[in-house]
Order: sequence, then structure tokens, then C-alpha cells
Amino acid sequence: MAITFFEQCAKYELDEGVCFRDLQTGQTGTSVLSVGTATFEPARYLPCHRHNCEEVIVILEGDALVDLAGKRTPMKPYDSSHVPQGVPHRFVNASRNRQLMILWIYSVVDVDRLVTHYTECMGDFPPEPGEDGYIPVKPHPPAGTQKEQLVSQITAQVMAALRSPGR
Repeated sequence: MAITFFEQCAKYELDEGVCFRDLQTGQTGTSVLSVGTATFEPARYLPCHRHNCEEVIVILEGDALVDLAGKRTPMKPYDSSHVPQGVPHRFVNASRNRQLMILWIYSVVDVDRLVTHYTECMGDFPPEPGEDGYIPVKPHPPAGTQKEQLVSQITAQVMAALRSPGR
């Protein structure tokens, strides 16, 4: 058994304006899940991404928008979401003046995060710059990579994960 004190957990910035703290991970002795928090500065978000596992998010503080496979849904404190393995998603701080804090729970100890093109979360028409909860920073594919190649690579990774033992 391990007890973790929030204030003693090291902070690290995963993306600009998004600070993580790992609460329970393989380093604290868990063998099947990982738990932590992320704090988003006003109007900040994580880029569209997928994981090699299921994820549960609980909003602890502030207002969020979740972009999940092309659909945007507002969330408030104590709302929760379940994101199946391989599904593109991102969380956005819906406020321009308050922070957002979430609790994340992954169904594995070794979490992979594959950043994908914003259209995977937002569809072909992202929110207009200036809309609440959106700062117009779009990830660009690596130089020389065509959108079709990127989609093909992502699809192959998701299919491989779905075929992996234990699914």
C-alpha cells in the first residue's frame, strides 16, 4: 500500500499551460492502473490524442469541453467521462479566467499517448479562433508526412492495440 500526498507530488508540464501530477503509478506500487491530476491554465488544452488503454476523467474544478471523436460536450465539476482505448479525444479549459483541474485514471501502468491531427477530435471544422475555450494552436504533421500517411499510421496502431492479447 502506498499513500501519496498531493502537495509532495512533482509537477510537470506535458503541454504548454497543462501541468500534471502523478498520484499513483507503477513507481508507487500499482500494477494495473495509473492515477493523477492535470491542471489547465485558462483556455489551454491538450492536443488531440489517443491512448493504448481506457481512460476515465473526473472534472474536479472549473468547466471543461471534451472533444471526443468529432463531438464537443461541456462538462462541469464531478462530471466524468470514459474514453475507450484508441478513441481520439482532448480536454479543453472552457474558461478564459479560471483554471480547470481533472483527475485522470488509466487502465494500465505504462500509458502511451499518441498525438493525432486535430480533425480526429474536431472533425473538418475546428472552432473559430477566439471562441471560448479555444486557442488556435493546431498540431502540424511532421515535415514530409501527408495526411493520408498519418491516418494510415494511426489506424494501424489502433488496430494493433485492439488485436493485442487481453482484449
